[in-house]
Order: sequence, then C-alpha cells, then structure tokens
Amino acid sequence: MQKKEKFFLFKRKISKITKMFALSIFLTMFSVATSWSSVLYEGGQISINEENINLTDLIWKIKQQTKYEFIFATEELSEFENMTVREEGELDKVLDVIFEGKSLSYNVKDDVYVIKKNTPKPAEEKKIITITGKIVDSNKIPLPGVSVVVKGTTQGVSTNMNGEYILKITDIKKTLVFSFVGMLTKEVIYKGQKKIDVSLVADDNALGEVVVTGYGIIEKRQLSSSVVSVKGSDIEESGALTVDQMLQGKITGLAVMGNSSTPGAAPKIRIRGSSSISGNREPVWVVDGVIMEDPVKISSQDLNSLDKVNLIGNAISGLNPADIDRIDVLKDASATAIYGVKAANGVIVISTKRGKTGKPKIRFSTNSTVKLRPEYKNLDRMNSAERIDVSKEIVERGLTFNYTPGRVSYEGALSDLYDGKTNQNEFAQEVQRLSNENTDWYDELFETSFSTKNNLSVSGGSGNVNYYFSLGYAKDKANLKRTGVDQYNVRTNLDLKLSDRLKIAIKLSGSQSKKKYEHNSVKAYEYAYNTSRAIPVRDKDGSRFKYVKDLGFHKAPLYYNVLDEMDYTGKSVNLNSLDFTTSIDYKLFENLKVKGLVSVS
Repeated sequence: MQKKEKFFLFKRKISKITKMFALSIFLTMFSVATSWSSVLYEGGQISINEENINLTDLIWKIKQQTKYEFIFATEELSEFENMTVREEGELDKVLDVIFEGKSLSYNVKDDVYVIKKNTPKPAEEKKIITITGKIVDSNKIPLPGVSVVVKGTTQGVSTNMNGEYILKITDIKKTLVFSFVGMLTKEVIYKGQKKIDVSLVADDNALGEVVVTGYGIIEKRQLSSSVVSVKGSDIEESGALTVDQMLQGKITGLAVMGNSSTPGAAPKIRIRGSSSISGNREPVWVVDGVIMEDPVKISSQDLNSLDKVNLIGNAISGLNPADIDRIDVLKDASATAIYGVKAANGVIVISTKRGKTGKPKIRFSTNSTVKLRPEYKNLDRMNSAERIDVSKEIVERGLTFNYTPGRVSYEGALSDLYDGKTNQNEFAQEVQRLSNENTDWYDELFETSFSTKNNLSVSGGSGNVNYYFSLGYAKDKANLKRTGVDQYNVRTNLDLKLSDRLKIAIKLSGSQSKKKYEHNSVKAYEYAYNTSRAIPVRDKDGSRFKYVKDLGFHKAPLYYNVLDEMDYTGKSVNLNSLDFTTSIDYKLFENLKVKGLVSVS
C-alpha cells in the first residue's frame, strides 16, 4: 500500500515537472516571437545578402522581412539588374543605400512604400541678351560684311551696309571675335555692355589677301599674275641651314635640286622648269625690296651644273631663316615688268620680321641634329680574312689582274716572298697578321656628327619706334671628319615714325660663315667603300702606314696614306657679308606717297 502511494506521488511530481517545463518552453517561444515581431513590425533591423539579383526580386526579399507593402511600376525597375547588396540595418537606411545613384525615390504612407522614378526638373530658361554696335576702319569708314562671332562657337552675324550688327547671346561670360578680310582680327570680352563699337586695323601683309612684290604691296584680287605666298614659320626645318634648302616641297612649281650632302652647298632652284639652255637659270632673290647678288661671279655653266655644286654660296646664303616673315614667289613672265629680263626665271621675294607695337618679346629657339656615321654592318663588304682568301684563290688558280696590283696587303707580302726579302715562315706570319687586320676605314674617316641651330630675337615698339633684333648661330657638322660649316648672323630692323607723313626704316644685317670641305682628289666615302680592310692604317711602330699608290716624275714612288691627304689637303670658304638698307616713306597728299630706298652691301 505504501509502495503504491509512493508511485502515485512520484507520478504526480513528474506530471507537475512536465507541466512546468512545457510552460517554460512556451514562455520562451512567446518571448522570441514577441521579439521577432518587434523586429519585423516595429521598424527594426533587416538583413540583405544577395548577389546578381534584379531590383524587383530584391524588393520582394525586403517585403518578406517587414510588415510594409511596396507599390511600384515593374517597367521602371526592370533596368536595374545583376545587383549585389550586402546591407544590414533599418529599412530606410538599407533602401537609401540600394537607391543611391539611381533615378529612383520612395515615400511612406499608411505602412505602404511607394517607389517611383524621378522626373527631371524643367530647365530654366536662359535670359537672352542683345548686343548692338558698329564696325569701322582706321579712317572711320563703316565696314560691311564683318564677321561677329561668339568665340568657340558658330554663333554669329555679319554687319550690314552701314557696318552695324545685332547679336543675341545667352551668357554674359563670352568673348566676341571681329574679323574681316585684310584686317587684323580683334577680340572683345563682353562685360555687360549693350553696345560694342569696334575699329579694325588693316593687316598689310596678310597672307592670301595681299602680295609683297618687293617694290610694293598689292591686293591679291587686283593681281592677275601667278603668285604663291608662304609664312616663314611654315618652311622652318630642323635639318636645313639655309632658306633655299627649306623651300623644297613647300611651293607648287618650284623645284629644289641638290645631289650633294655637303653642308652649306647651295642647291639649284628652278621655277617652272628652265627658261634657258646655256644661260643663267637661277631665280632673282629680293630681300626687303633689295635685289641680292651672288657673292662671287660664277659662270652660267658652273651655276647650272649639278656636278659642280656651288660650295661658295648663293645670294641668300647669309640670311638667317629664323628672320623670315614671309616669302612670295612670282612665277610667271609678268614679273619681268618689275625686275626686267632677269626675272624670266622667276622672282623669290623675302620679307624679314619687323617689330610690332607692344611690350618687348624675347624669343629663343634651338634644335640639334645627330647624324650617324656609315658602318660596314650596313654594307655588303669583305673583311680582311675574306679579302685575303680572294687573293689566295687568284694566285692558286693562276689568274691575272687586269692592272698591276699595288705592293701592299697579300699581294705585297707575296711580292716580298718572290723577291727573297722574306722566307716562307715570315710570309705565313704576315698573311695571318693581315687576315686579322680588319681596318675600319669608315671609323678612320667618318664620325657621328652633332649639328645645332640657335636663334635669339627681341622685338617690340611704341608705335613711333618699332624694333626687331636677332642673333643666330648654326653649326652644321658633316659625318666626314674635318668638314662642316659654322655660321653667325645678326640683324637689326628699325622702323621710325617721325610724323604722320614721314616714316623711315633702317635695316642692318651681317653674317659670317666658315666652310671646310674635302679636296676633290680624296673622295673619302669612295675610298672607304673600295679599299681593302687588310691594308693597315698604322705601321707596327705606330706611325702611319704608307704604300705606293702612284708613280711620280721619273717613276719615283709616291707613298700614300689617306689620313695624310685629309690633314694636308682640302677646301675652305670664308664668307663675310654686311648689308645696310634705309627707306623713306613720305606722304605728299592724301592719295600720293613717295618712297625711296638705298642699299649698300
């Protein structure tokens, strides 16, 4: 009985414990559920960790973690695909991160999130500004057809017959550009003015609009002859020392011919072919209105020959290319009306730079050129061993020379053996030495050259006194040793306005050039190309090796070493020039002007 009673008490206790455990589990689950409910429905934390998901599915994932509804147009979200989002936090913060950089926004009303695409704000209408004005020349005469353009755009108008214009713009931060044929272009910054009047100044030397003939300036539209004009800056080349070399390929109908790489050699210039068979075919050079003459009188035969390139220099050899402002080429026979029959070959008119009103401008330019010397590796020539093998084969096969070979190299050693001057062992040793000689004649006679051109100029003026001053130095070094050109230039151009009627121009220029060339008998490149590399430059004692190249008087042997020829022969040309020009321009009446020019060289 007691055992049964104890069993029921134990069973009651177990039941009580079970009920308490069940109640504990229920309370715990209720607590978790209450907490989760607060996260989902009380604006708590949400967590997103998705890859390569589109925005529509992403919003659905968010909706599952919240109590809110989402309203949106599917087509507006369809463009946002392949998104990767890893965010955790409050709903609004997560949405802000997702929508960042996208043209989307959202608002909340009654537990509903409405997502929509942003609509761009209408652009503000720009205020239109109207500008008027009148354009005249230096004589206060209205200019019709002047182009008035907003800088950097195609927006613009033209002036009417009275020189007036009306221009409408939408931004006060503009620059107006006024341009007209034959006039200097002018720019005016708009600063709120309602009226802008402009006076344009004539550009006397505008290329393509006027032509400088040497004696005067003529509008191109009034000229019926064939003329080509180029700017000095358009023909500058780093490798050219003189103006005529720079003209090659720059002017239609003008041919520059030169078959010499010798520095300072004047090329032949032909304008539309040759007008003479035996006479002078060179064009007339005119610099600042002065006809230039060749420094030395040379026969027409030498001038026209391409085999005898003029190493002395032509009429403009001393002119610094950096001082050239423009070049006009008068190509047809109408030039003879100005310069006479000598102009039948054409006329090349050069205008040098002049000072312009304004603050002093200092310009310095320099350029350098490196020319590599010729080398055997670029030529198919035999080395010493190969040349000796050829001589051996000639002897072994019993062949004969069509000339008497010099007593040098293998032939010289063989002659000494035959004459009993050496024995067989000494002959073999000499042949072995000659096979290893490998003289580099190109290295002995040529070098990698360095050339440079430097120019310094100062220009400016006040209106009454304009000036231009320049200094130039050029060194054109040839690859052939001991040859090249050194040239110095100086120029001063001074324009004086003494009154409204009287103007005086003074020009002084000087040049000095020193040229060194090889003698015609040397022909260094031909010697290096044809001479055997088995012939040594120096003897065993270090002195220059000499061999008999020719026989002199009474067949006396003439010993030869090409380096001796380079040292003790050659050509040198020293050219010094000084030119002075002054011109007077006097206005007698409004439409009558007198101009005189005097030049001394």
